Amino acid sequence: MQKSHVRLPITVNEHGQPIGANSSQFTHFLGHLSQSYQYCPIYRPWNKVKPEKKDKLLKFLRTKFDIPPTANSWILQSNGRKMKNWRARVKECFFDTSKPMEELLKSPPLQLTKRHWRRLLEYWTRDNVMEMTEKNKANRAKKKLSQMTGKKSFARIREEMKVKLGREPTRVDMFKECYKSGEGAAARVFEQMKDLTEKLGDGATDAPGPDNVFATVMSKAKNGTAEMYGLGVRANHLWGTGPSRLAVSKVNAQLMSRNA
Repeated sequence: MQKSHVRLPITVNEHGQPIGANSSQFTHFLGHLSQSYQYCPIYRPWNKVKPEKKDKLLKFLRTKFDIPPTANSWILQSNGRKMKNWRARVKECFFDTSKPMEELLKSPPLQLTKRHWRRLLEYWTRDNVMEMTEKNKANRAKKKLSQMTGKKSFARIREEMKVKLGREPTRVDMFKECYKSGEGAAARVFEQMKDLTEKLGDGATDAPGPDNVFATVMSKAKNGTAEMYGLGVRANHLWGTGPSRLAVSKVNAQLMSRNA
């Protein structure tokens, strides 16, 4: 008698982000799928992939994991980011600008077909793409803050801090937990956050908002630091300046349940 397959349960938070005991295994598995030709070839931007392919990815994942529908938006965004990161690793290891195209074509990475490797090289050698690459390099060189979370997501760290603090952590709490204070610009950011937090007064809360401590300091720093809520969530969604992707995902989940 054939054994039935047991799907691993995936717990998500109110934003549809994986946070439970199986979240690491789930994201690791998703990382492997992001390198699969079945859902998106490496040379194609994820936002250009047809909805049918993305639906196929979601359905396959649900044969392995028990995933709430509210996680759909996060899954698709995460897969797109993982594909982008994989493409960057391939470029770093195998794309040598000093070599002519003919020579590069002879040595495709083991993970890629010759056709996919050619399409990827053709994309990387476009004038506009090369120009964008140089701009991105310059922007990365300006980064002055060092994140120290490793592979653990902001969502999982936020859940751990809820337990430790006995309340929802502010963006300042998260920033202190996830970034190194260091010296120079980083030290100044930490000092500014400390000063403004102390000025809040007893009993005051630094609730999410466009003028709270985190927003005030980081808008001046202008270094592109994340919103401290993790993939798929921006702080402005929490103070109601527009519908979040999570809100849209919840509506879609409700429609799916009605039509089931």
